[in-house]
Order: sequence, then structure tokens, then C-alpha cells
Amino acid sequence: MWKSNYVLCLTTLFFVIPLCYILYELIQSRDILRRNCILSYILLFALSMNVILSIMFWCNPVKKSSIHMMDSLLVRISLVLFIVYFCLQSPSFKELAIFAFILCVIGMFAYYSNYYSSIYWCNKKHIRYHSLFHFFCGIGCMYVLL
Repeated sequence: MWKSNYVLCLTTLFFVIPLCYILYELIQSRDILRRNCILSYILLFALSMNVILSIMFWCNPVKKSSIHMMDSLLVRISLVLFIVYFCLQSPSFKELAIFAFILCVIGMFAYYSNYYSSIYWCNKKHIRYHSLFHFFCGIGCMYVLL
């Protein structure tokens, strides 16, 4: 039987595209000791762990479980890492404005996901907003990397 939380296992795969892009860039890089290259390895590790933990969690989504707490913590750490990585690129004002907009959209969907999950865990609106959260996080990751 298909469960609605499995949708979130699938939307977690939105993170595989930026993961593959980082891996490709690292393979193409000649100077592995550059600051951005080292941070790229950290992003690669964090995104890989995000995908693994997220799929593990959404296959059996027990609220406040240890896997839920680890996933939540790693998402926050990864967000900070991507913001730092973006800022190290010396973005223009336009790039910064676009990134800020993407972060606001991500924050909005995180808020609604949390709101609806507090009403009833894994209800349709919670799943919908969390799926959109995954989608826009994937877009944000790619925006930072490109």
C-alpha cells in the first residue's frame, strides 16, 4: 500500500541533482586544496547525509525520533553551509536578492510544513508543503552551485 509519506522519500531525490553536480565539479577540479573545493567536499558530505537520513526518516516518519532529530539538525547545518558557500562567491546585488527570495520561499514552506504537522502528523497539507520545501531547497542548492 502506498503511503503519502513516501512522496517525501521521492522529493528527497531533488537533492541528488546538486549532489551529482558537486561530485562532477570535484572530479573536474585540479586544485583540491582551494577554499571552495574543501567547502565543496563538506557540502558533498552534508548533502549525501541529508539524502540518506531523509529517506530513512520518511520511510518510517516517527515524530521526534532520533533519526528525525538528526535529519533536522543536519538540514540546519547544511543550510548554513550553503549560505556560507554562496557568500564566499562574492555575489552581485541581483544574485543576493534572488538568493534571499529563494530562502524566503524555503522558509515559508518550512513554516507551513511545521504548522500543518503540528495539527496532525503526516496529513496531506504537511506532506504537500514539505514536498515543496524539498523542491525549493533543491532549487536553492543548484542556484548556489551554479
